[in-house]
Parts: sequence; C-alpha cells; structure tokens
Amino acid sequence: MNSRPPATIVASDEDLRSELEQALSDLGQPIIARSENEAGRRESTSKVFIELPSNIELVEPVADYLTKLVDKIWSLAADPRLSLAIAFHEALVNAIKHGNHNNAAKLVRITAEISSNEATFTVEDEGGGFKVNDVPPPKDPDNLLKPSGRGLLLIKSIMNETRHNVRGNQLTMIKKRSVIP
Repeated sequence: MNSRPPATIVASDEDLRSELEQALSDLGQPIIARSENEAGRRESTSKVFIELPSNIELVEPVADYLTKLVDKIWSLAADPRLSLAIAFHEALVNAIKHGNHNNAAKLVRITAEISSNEATFTVEDEGGGFKVNDVPPPKDPDNLLKPSGRGLLLIKSIMNETRHNVRGNQLTMIKKRSVIP
C-alpha cells in the first residue's frame, strides 16, 4: 500500500495527460485522472488542474507536461520552450522546497489556462507563505556565490507578468504569445 497522497490530474488533452500519468506512475506516484468537463469551455482554451504531493521527483514530469501543452498549442521554437520549462521547474521546486518544506503530506496545486494568445499558470503550496520583498536580491554581491536564491529572478525574466497572493503561497505567471521571439 502506497502512503503517498494521490496526484490529481484534470485535463482535456488525452495524449499528453496519459503521458504525464505514465511518468508519474513510473515514479510510484498514485494518480486520480479525469477529462476536463468540456461544457462551457471556449474552443481555443485548454485548462488543466494538477494537485500533487510535495515530492521533488515529480517536478520534471509536471514541468515537461506543461511545456509540451503550451508547445502543442503555440508551436514554440527550442529557446522559448526551454525557458518555459525552466520557469515551471523553478516555480514547482520553490513550492515544494520552500513552501511545503518537502513535506509529502502537503500538496502543490497547479492550474493552467492556455489560449492562442496567452497562458496563465498558478502554483500554490500549503505553506505559510512569504513576503516577496523580503527575498534577498540575488544580484547583491553578498549573494552572488550562494547556490540558491535565483528562482524568482529567473521566473520574472521568463514570464511577462508574475504576481503573488497576499499570503505569499501562490504564484501566478502569465506568458503572452505575442512577445515570444
């Protein structure tokens, strides 16, 4: 019997969802998956909801899935595809490591809404949150040689817009297709 809480995946793209399910299953992660309810959905918008336990091993398959989903809708070149993968990776690692303190009983929730013009991603953890302005500036000379602390800087440089909720446990990232090289 597996003691990990199951990951939940709700998405309309059967092929990519199956690929994510398989990748998570290969890591021993139990899964609950279902198709998105198509009723009321705009034709050109893809919506996804993923909920998973705080396990760093699950970051790569989920970041890969989100990147492939955007690529399927937008047909990205290699550089923008890699940049998005980095942003997803950093956001998920921050939620698991800093938000939920690697506590597998705590969940990370990811929502995505991708249209032909814009993609919005929200990553939320169950941690106590933080104040964005309290994060030490990674470009400060005292912080240059530290092995971490650049995730938010990377995310902000890749996405067109980022914002945190008041509590500081939810990051919303927006990417506009019109500004991708």
